[in-house]
Amino acid sequence: MKDLRLNLSSDSPTLEITSESNESLFNDIAHYLESAFKGKWATKINGLDQRYWDLEIGPTLLTLHLEHYLGISLFPTNKADVVESLRLLQKAHELLASYNPQ
Repeated sequence: MKDLRLNLSSDSPTLEITSESNESLFNDIAHYLESAFKGKWATKINGLDQRYWDLEIGPTLLTLHLEHYLGISLFPTNKADVVESLRLLQKAHELLASYNPQ
């Protein structure tokens, strides 16, 4: 994915996946991450111009977020295990760097 940017240097680490706000692409990415991490969706909140889906990977939650004006991003939800959250964000970055949605 061409817009992919990983920001680990702040109090709010984030993987900016794309600036494109596209529900179909969001669904594709969600399915890909769920399969790749063998996780499950703990929560799916869908609004008119936003989505917040929490992917449970063991004890860690990562939130996949779609914002109409900002695009799609991924960030840690629970701060209990910061090291594991950052490792999972880095793994997601590696996975999505070579991801080519259909």
